[in-house]
Amino acid sequence: MSQTEDKDYCYSYDGEYYYNDIEDVVNAYECSYADAKIYRGTKRIYTHADFLDAGDIIEQMTDRAYDEAGEYADEYLSEIKRSLQRYSMLFTA
Repeated sequence: MSQTEDKDYCYSYDGEYYYNDIEDVVNAYECSYADAKIYRGTKRIYTHADFLDAGDIIEQMTDRAYDEAGEYADEYLSEIKRSLQRYSMLFTA
C-alpha cells in the first residue's frame, strides 16, 4: 500500500478506538502482526460546521431572552431568523 493511500485509513484493535498508525494498534494489542485482529476504517475529517447549527444558536438565544424579558423579547432576533441563510455563513466559516 502506498503512503498516500495509507493516509485515508485508520486502524483499531477493538473496532471502537481508532489510531492513525497501525504500529500504535499493534503496540496497544501487545502482540505480533500475525496474531493481531486489526480493523481498518476510512478516516473522516470533521469541521466546525459538522457540530454547529446557526438555527439552534439563534433559537437558544431567543428562548433565553424570553425567559428573562417575557413578551418584550418576542421580536428579539426575528430579523436574523428571517434571513438565516445569509447569516449562517458567519457560523460555518
